[in-house]
Amino acid sequence: MKVIWTLALVLLLSAGGAAIWFLTRSETSVRSDREVSAVPESPVIEDVPALPLPQVSSSPWLNTAPDVKSVGTAKCVECHGDAHRSFLLTRHSQSMSAAGSEDLPDAVIDHPLSGYHYATTCVDGTLLQSETAVISGAQTETRDVKIDFVMGSGHFGKSFLTKLDGFLIQSPLTWYSPRKEWGLSPGFDMAGQSSFRRAVSARCLYCHAGHVESIGNNAFRMNVHEMSVTCERCHGPGERHVEARESLTAALSDAEPDLTIVNPGHLSRELSEAVCQQCHLQGKAQVEIRGRQFDSFRPGLPLQDFRIDYQIRQSEDMTIVGHVEQMHLSECYRQSETLTCITCHSPHPAADALPPEAKYRKTCLECHAEDACREDHAARDAAGDSCVACHMPSAATEVPHVAFTHHRIGIHTSAEGGEVNSSDAPAQLIAFLPNTSLSEADQRRNEGLAWLNLYLTLPDLNHEKAMRSAQEALDDAWRMGAGDAEVAAGLATIAHDIGWNDMVEVWATRAIAMDASPSDARLSALAQLSELQFNQQKFAAAYDGFRELTEARRDARYWFFRGVTAQNLDRTDEAIEALQKSVDINPKNHAGHVALSALYRLTGDTEQEARHSNIATALLREAGGR
Repeated sequence: MKVIWTLALVLLLSAGGAAIWFLTRSETSVRSDREVSAVPESPVIEDVPALPLPQVSSSPWLNTAPDVKSVGTAKCVECHGDAHRSFLLTRHSQSMSAAGSEDLPDAVIDHPLSGYHYATTCVDGTLLQSETAVISGAQTETRDVKIDFVMGSGHFGKSFLTKLDGFLIQSPLTWYSPRKEWGLSPGFDMAGQSSFRRAVSARCLYCHAGHVESIGNNAFRMNVHEMSVTCERCHGPGERHVEARESLTAALSDAEPDLTIVNPGHLSRELSEAVCQQCHLQGKAQVEIRGRQFDSFRPGLPLQDFRIDYQIRQSEDMTIVGHVEQMHLSECYRQSETLTCITCHSPHPAADALPPEAKYRKTCLECHAEDACREDHAARDAAGDSCVACHMPSAATEVPHVAFTHHRIGIHTSAEGGEVNSSDAPAQLIAFLPNTSLSEADQRRNEGLAWLNLYLTLPDLNHEKAMRSAQEALDDAWRMGAGDAEVAAGLATIAHDIGWNDMVEVWATRAIAMDASPSDARLSALAQLSELQFNQQKFAAAYDGFRELTEARRDARYWFFRGVTAQNLDRTDEAIEALQKSVDINPKNHAGHVALSALYRLTGDTEQEARHSNIATALLREAGGR
């Protein structure tokens, strides 16, 4: 009789590893461990005509139009060499680079908490790193990778990217410049860390690379056309400007700005700051306006025409991307009409510019009298008579070994701190830069997606409240005409988490029908639907879904499901190949090793059966020992 492979595989091993049990979803739940209410009755979902997409503000700058194309830095340098050379003096110009010129020491890093062993070395200018999974004290296969890209200027540190299976993957190792040592990358110092599985999307690279193009509208498959921040990131795409200049027959007047290319120096403070905020503002939840993409913003336009950044209440906690919020809390900023990012951070510094500390002090003294400082001269001299040493001190961040300058200008105390998001405290959603021109339907859509993001990512939040807030807002958005694939996929996620299978199918199907591209919304819905179809033993439909998922993302879970689904369709060779891919991506994938052991037993390969059975047994022993 044919064995039906179900969702969860649990290996109960005797000393020889002979007994394999297959448990159904009802016996082994994969639901979230968040507390949720009972499953409600399924409502009737009506189709509602979609509202027109929110409009983008008008602008006199001609290159803010979405159809204007980039021309690349080399084209800009033909006429603006001096400006480009001054930009090269900034760290933005070093935000990303090709690997190959690093002169970093070799290192070996053991991480017993996760059971991984890492090594890094440089051979003939090539940076190589390796990872070995250690299971019950024994080393399994080692993964060797070549580093392809370096992220960061190196002032605070450098992170590294490698290309695996056509996807960019972040290395678990980071070079921390202030300490001159290797360490685990931020977010990796934990038992269930990602090893070489943290995929980097075009969204991640948006603020590091100058020009990244998604392949097939898949943000996880991309071509990097220009590394590091470039001219067009701040000035907008240059196609109109180049066309106008190359066809010019008469001299230009300096009386009026050239409207073919944005010059941030001619923008209002709000619009000038938006150029910086596209990367240096990031709330707890970030939601793109309906119809926009993460990279739709154009310099010269309001940022809130493209996205809304949400916080949970107002907090002064120091985070790497918290500089904008901190600056806006400063009395210096509030009482000034001109203080802004480029007051201190010039994108085109002169080669003979004052040292940073002297420049900052000179800027402060443009508004503050020198004798207004109440600190005694001995303390001031000890701090180098630096204004920022006291009024913008270095503060700890969420990144290990790194301290960044606090951007709330003021009088700081060592005991100060931000609000803590406690599950007992009422959570209030705050749009940092609200867009008041949006319809109520779009406001509800954005709030619902923000609550959903917080529900999925913040461990110290009241998840019942966040989930219900997300569900209510997304339901409202759908009924009012602002429903899109993201709304439908979000409602499918909520339905999945509370075990509301009827509505998982309804909402996931709608999301998939609304977006044909391999977007996060489509693939999230596809994953929910494919798992549901698998549990319903609709294996042909489930297989099609998992095949699309594995082609669009490098994910061990998707490959595992593809493998067990293929086996249910009597495709044993394909099942073994898919399951092997799953454990290649995640060597500590217990279920993958269980399934492979069972399949190799069926095919008579006793050596591979024993190998994967032993690994699965060791992983199970480790899990029980934690």
